Amino acid sequence: AQAKLRINRNEYALATSCAPDPDDNVYRTADHLARTLGITHLEAVDTEIAELLTPTRPHQAVPRPRTLRRQATAILTTHQPDARPADPEDPELPTPDLSPDFTIDTTDTDYTVFQITLPTDEAIGATRIIDAIATAHNTSRATAFTELLHGTTGEVKVTLNCYRNLDTGDMHLENHKLTGIAPDTWMRRVTDLTVPSHSTHHGRFATEAQKALIAGIDGTCRAPGCDNPAATADADHIHRYDNNPHTGTREMQSLCRRCHILKTLGLTDYTRLTDGTTIVSSIDDNHTVTTVPTGPLAHANLTFDRCLAHKTRTRKEHQKLRDTWNYITRCAFQNVGASAIIVEEAPIPF
Repeated sequence: AQAKLRINRNEYALATSCAPDPDDNVYRTADHLARTLGITHLEAVDTEIAELLTPTRPHQAVPRPRTLRRQATAILTTHQPDARPADPEDPELPTPDLSPDFTIDTTDTDYTVFQITLPTDEAIGATRIIDAIATAHNTSRATAFTELLHGTTGEVKVTLNCYRNLDTGDMHLENHKLTGIAPDTWMRRVTDLTVPSHSTHHGRFATEAQKALIAGIDGTCRAPGCDNPAATADADHIHRYDNNPHTGTREMQSLCRRCHILKTLGLTDYTRLTDGTTIVSSIDDNHTVTTVPTGPLAHANLTFDRCLAHKTRTRKEHQKLRDTWNYITRCAFQNVGASAIIVEEAPIPF
């Protein structure tokens, strides 16, 4: 306990030393950090990072590092791809063109080492296939990979969900944003199209369309402090199915198997609001924590507040365009007027 207290004090001292003073100028501090870190200062990046780190609900849980890294990387990739940080969990960076790589090490006579490097989106698909085979055959990933190579897997089906915003063109494979040529590659692999919407039926288990919608909204497991992907999580009934015998997407959430078991044991209680916010209560210590969805469909729910914010933002953008057009028009008229004066004073060339 004393060792943990010392660790907490050191982490607090580290956080305090990194945090700016309340009277420091925001832009001066941001410029200093940008120069120190070697990152070009972009106002759009600052604004979106600040929105990402600002709580929007009381008692909101702090996102896990993996989730924060994914969301911050997506922001940087959108505005300045060259400033995208390297993933510290990767021992080696992939090639600049993200081309796959495959190496074989046969130096040992007892075993052979295969090393495969794939882009993240292709790796997600490969992992889902291998895990599905391992689950169906109750075996390890290595054995499943071997069965896949020999074509002895039998009939194993894998569904990968892609989400595309028709307004912006942004496309996600599960919770990973696709960039470069990846969207076109995955669009060629699409076999079924659907418009995601909430639905309800009287069966016990969620349909594939319902699972896709829930995972697309949640992004990760909705338990506080857990960022396991929603694509591989359980579609959990927030309220017991026996007490409310129907399956509706508005009353369901993504929970990984471990967090699902804790809920089933009665150690946690969940309440989901209409905007996707989840309030989690701990039974043993009465703590209440709020989590928000982080998936590609997280902002698809249209609330009055979001509608007002969108309308206000649209009007500001429209007014900015009008001001710019009026400025260009005034400058044009001034130039025309100056030219007319010069023409009147110039001698006639004939």
